[in-house]
Amino acid sequence: MKIILTQDVLRLGYQGDLLEVKDGYARNYLIPKGFAQRATRGTLKQYEHLRRAREERETRLREEAHETVERLATTLLRVTARAGETGRLYGSVTTADIARAIEEQLGVYVDRRKIELLGPIRVLGDHRARVALYPDIAIEVKIVVTSTAEGAVTPPADAAAADEPAGESPPASAAAADRAADTEPAAEAPR
Repeated sequence: MKIILTQDVLRLGYQGDLLEVKDGYARNYLIPKGFAQRATRGTLKQYEHLRRAREERETRLREEAHETVERLATTLLRVTARAGETGRLYGSVTTADIARAIEEQLGVYVDRRKIELLGPIRVLGDHRARVALYPDIAIEVKIVVTSTAEGAVTPPADAAAADEPAGESPPASAAAADRAADTEPAAEAPR
């Protein structure tokens, strides 16, 4: 049976493709699920319209991908992340971070799933990633990972807290001080 796909079907074809499939596959699965419709004179005209629209869309997407590749080739992406004193990151830079940096710096949306890291990014410095903007159009981008605030420590909430030794805090009230004294183990008398 000749059918026209109305949606992309994995391992079969793309929307607008004219295919010959087994009758049972078309009648029992593709047509009831809305993935395809039977190829008649009317649907063949619609097929031609869908095919032309798809070709125009693919041409436009390919041109946009080429423009984005040209812009990415001349851009050094800057990603900021929290890092320790040795330059190791707290966590790692992900494809979502790189996609966000591309959008912020170039104003171009790139899906994070189209970005492939060439290795884990866990230290500050220069790195590379591959961005596949279209099936046959990809570019390797340069990424510079910098620290958000090198060695910065969050300031205490008030000046009194700054004078207290780390790990100890003053009791909130006299009742809290009494409870703390009751829970501390009593010092044993020497024997």
